[in-house]
Amino acid sequence: MSESLPIQIIDRISVATTDSPIAVFRCNTPRKLNAVFFNTIGTRKLIGNDQYIGTFDRTDDMRGILATLDHCVRLQLKANL
Repeated sequence: MSESLPIQIIDRISVATTDSPIAVFRCNTPRKLNAVFFNTIGTRKLIGNDQYIGTFDRTDDMRGILATLDHCVRLQLKANL
């Protein structure tokens, strides 16, 4: 998995096609999330776990996605206090 800041993940999502979306998961690294291609066997096996946030592509609302990712990071930071 690729650990990245939410703004870096938005950069990836903004160019991801509907045929090759990006799946996002929580991780243990402060302020970061995991972003990977959705269309892999390994990723699809992880979709049901509690770390899964969502799958996104360039047709989605980037501001809404960024708000969601930022919220997940803030929750993660609160949990680690």
